[in-house]
Amino acid sequence: MRGHVLTVTLNPAIDKTVRGKKTILSAGGKGINVSRALNILGIKNIATGIIGGKAGNLIISRLKKEKIKNDFFRIKKETRTNLTAIGPGSGRISRKIGEGPKVTAPEFAGFKKKFRSLLEGCAFAVFSGANANGLPDSAYAELIKIAAKKGIKAALDTRDAPLTQGLKARPFLVKPNLEEAERVKGRGANIALLTLGAGGAIAFGGKKVIFAKPPKLKAINDVGCGDAFLAGFIAYYLKRRDIGDCIRAATAAGAANALGFRPGAFKKRDFEKLMGKVKVEAV
Repeated sequence: MRGHVLTVTLNPAIDKTVRGKKTILSAGGKGINVSRALNILGIKNIATGIIGGKAGNLIISRLKKEKIKNDFFRIKKETRTNLTAIGPGSGRISRKIGEGPKVTAPEFAGFKKKFRSLLEGCAFAVFSGANANGLPDSAYAELIKIAAKKGIKAALDTRDAPLTQGLKARPFLVKPNLEEAERVKGRGANIALLTLGAGGAIAFGGKKVIFAKPPKLKAINDVGCGDAFLAGFIAYYLKRRDIGDCIRAATAAGAANALGFRPGAFKKRDFEKLMGKVKVEAV
């Protein structure tokens, strides 16, 4: 593989995960989770986005500790915090999602300047998660077009209006949720990935439709599974594997993520073990 993967998180967060007396603080946001998973899979990457305040400083320190290369655009306003609570007995998961700071047009212009510089030597750009407050719904579409002008493939994983607008920029890969999958059809993406939780995943690529089903697992935390899934697919795509191997790797990474507490993190040995247990078939 030549070049790095650039992950973009416009609305990152501190992820606070609580189970009983155990509390874990980690750098969060879907793009950051993708970077974390790519690191585990041995894929060079840089995490970028917009951060601010003491929470932003904490994100940088956590990423440095995890040896995740990053280069964020800083604003003064405070980055949000998300809370995930896992029932100690039942394993029931509840989440409280922070809103995030409002980003101004001049701040977004500053980020786009940094984004352009980070595209040098980039092999793939990943746009994940909610749009930042204050930005137009077309923000992801603008960034995808900037990447396209440099011949860089883009992956888009968002929802609602930012997804609809982003599709107009024709990203190479899109990962909609089940409710929005119908809207994606015929919108120009070369590959569409649809995750079905424990039910498996489907990859639509050209005339090929591939279904992958993971083995039954005792999941601990499903937060970040979709991000690990996306990282697994991109990692094997960049290794020039066929779509069947890519969806197998994606499903294994997502399943491995469910076995741990930290979103986007999993044990490499769990991933390798699950690779042999994921069932893949053409539909």
